[in-house]
Parts: sequence; C-alpha cells; structure tokens
Amino acid sequence: MECVQPAAGVTDISRVVWAAASLDAKPPALLLHALTARALPGMRSATPHTLTTLLYGLAALGYRPPPAFFTAFFRATAAAMRRTPAKAKNPTDINNTHDCGSSRSSQKGSRVASKTGSNRGLLGSSQPLPVAGSSHVTGRGLARTLWALATLQKDPPSTWLTLATRRLVQELPSCNAHDLTLAALGCAVLGPSLGTRQVSAFGAAVERQRRRRLAMQYERDKVAMVWAWGRLRARIQIDQEEKQRKPQVKGLQQRLRHAASAAQRKANK
Repeated sequence: MECVQPAAGVTDISRVVWAAASLDAKPPALLLHALTARALPGMRSATPHTLTTLLYGLAALGYRPPPAFFTAFFRATAAAMRRTPAKAKNPTDINNTHDCGSSRSSQKGSRVASKTGSNRGLLGSSQPLPVAGSSHVTGRGLARTLWALATLQKDPPSTWLTLATRRLVQELPSCNAHDLTLAALGCAVLGPSLGTRQVSAFGAAVERQRRRRLAMQYERDKVAMVWAWGRLRARIQIDQEEKQRKPQVKGLQQRLRHAASAAQRKANK
C-alpha cells in the first residue's frame, strides 16, 4: 500500500478498484480507504468516466467512502454535467454492448438489495465504461452513478440529483436495456420527483429496447425494472395529488382570511 499510494493517480485508482470488483476480489477496507484518500486531490480534474468507474467499483465492493470523497465527487460531476451540451451531436451508441454481470456488492442492508433480492448480476459489463477520455457525461455513466449511490445508501444534494435526472432523460436514447434498469433502480431508491414527461421519455426508451428484442437480458433485470417502474409511477401519482391539494388549501386559506377581515370590519363598525 505504501508503494502504490504515492504514485497512483485517479485514473489508475479507478482501474484498480474496477478490476477488483470485476474479479470479485475482497480488498481490505484499509487499502480502499487509502486509495480513495489518494484520489481526492485529483478528482476535480478527472473525467466523468474515471469518476463513475471509481464510484461504481466501490459500490460493487461494498465500500462506502468517507464524506470528503462524496463532496469532491458531487462537485466534479456537477461541473461535468454543466459542461455537457444539451444534446450530443453524435451520442455514443452502446445499445449493442454485451452485458455480462460478473461482479457483486457486499453492502449489507442496501435498499436496492432489499427490494430486488441481490445486486449480483446488476453490475453490468465487466469491461471499462466507454468514452474514457471524454469530458462529457453519458447516459451509461449516469445510470451507473445513480445505481452506485443507491447501493451505497448515499443521498446526493437535491440540486445535484435534479441536474443528474434532467441530464439522464436527455441521454436516454444512448442507453441500452441494462442501463435503463440501473437508472430506474437508482431513481426509485434516491427519490427524485420525475415529471410526467420525464417518465414518458423513460417509458419510450424502454419501448425502443423492447422492439429491438433487448428489453431485459436477465431475469433479475426484469424483477428490478418492475419494482423500480412501480415506484416511479407511484411517485408521480403522489406528486400529482400534492399539486391538486395545494390549490385547495390555498383557496381555503384565502376564504378564511376574507372571513376574518369581514368580521374585523364588522366589529369596527
């Protein structure tokens, strides 16, 4: 550990963590703590691909990094999302990427695991994420980021979550079926309020994958997607009921104020 830590950069650390997760290894927590601490100084200048690979690997290993890591992660990824154009001219086509779940998450008590049975097989491709040198975020990267945060039970800042879900909706056409499953799980657990249009866009992306006969490549993906989709649709219903309730409460408050004013004027006379 003393030999590796001083010379390792964020990219190297992310690859080491990803390799350990892909090989289903069990590195000691002390080593992971040292690696994440070493990564902190370079996270601001790291690419979104590197940051996603690092967090995704940590989630698969079941290691929850310290708060300083998440602070740096959210700051760096938020800046990357703001840099990314609203619509990429040539989005990366990863719909033909072969997914082969081979890693696991040992995080006990995970909200994702408690609802879907296990995270084994949900990690996706054992190969590095595409577009390693890009300074822009991708739909695949966002899907894995949301899933990793949900697995590690880390609630992101509301502003970051809003930015991430908006960007995710824009990047949905570049997501394959497994990406959509991970994104749905992340959104369902983390709890962003998706609007009707956003969920419609999500449903359209799922339908495109179904037509390509790639809808759900694994039986576990089917179970996970059904649960996550139900949570997302239920949240829309709750949000709509709250929106309908607010005008009613506001109208009642106005009537009470008018009645109080009228009673006061009558008393003054």
